[in-house]
Amino acid sequence: MTLKALALMPRRLDLTREQFRRYYETHHTPLALRFFSFRKYVRNHLLDAPDIGFDCVSEFWPRRVEATFALMQTKVGERMREDERQFTDQPRIVSGACEETQLAGAPRSDDETGVTKLALLLRTPLDAATLVGSLRAWAAGTAAPGRRVALDSLIGMPHAAFPCDAILWLHAVDADGDPRLPAGIEVVGRARTQAEETPTAVLEVAGTEMLA
Repeated sequence: MTLKALALMPRRLDLTREQFRRYYETHHTPLALRFFSFRKYVRNHLLDAPDIGFDCVSEFWPRRVEATFALMQTKVGERMREDERQFTDQPRIVSGACEETQLAGAPRSDDETGVTKLALLLRTPLDAATLVGSLRAWAAGTAAPGRRVALDSLIGMPHAAFPCDAILWLHAVDADGDPRLPAGIEVVGRARTQAEETPTAVLEVAGTEMLA
């Protein structure tokens, strides 16, 4: 399992999804990388599902969690929140810690830019360990050979701020219908996404600036 943070990012209502994505990638992401140090940083932009409540699932792997949290309490955090208002419906942003578990297929690549994934939002009464075990067995029996299947489980679920308890990621899936999941796991939302990932070489020199 891998610990990381997730953020569900809804676009500002007067912007198209294309405008939202362009601003995120050309303005907000470079701004964040001036101040924050990440081991990995992926933005999964939605390609469909217009009424799901968000337009991007952002994944962050901070190098130092406590330092990242502390930085958000400074003028850097103020600057980031100010910029969020330029392209997001900020009051509806939700974020939290999660555990990523690879259920089947190849390991996560070093650069997922351009990769399409189906995100299935799950609700379940199962505890995290039971959910992982159930979906791991399901993936072993149903996933196409080599096709990656991963699960993001919110830590401390159920998480009231999130529209789901977990997100199941299916790579390179073109079918419109949802797969039949094990008992006790309900799909409450679905979206096709396309990833934008910050290259490792950029991350290695990120997070060096401070605001006085």
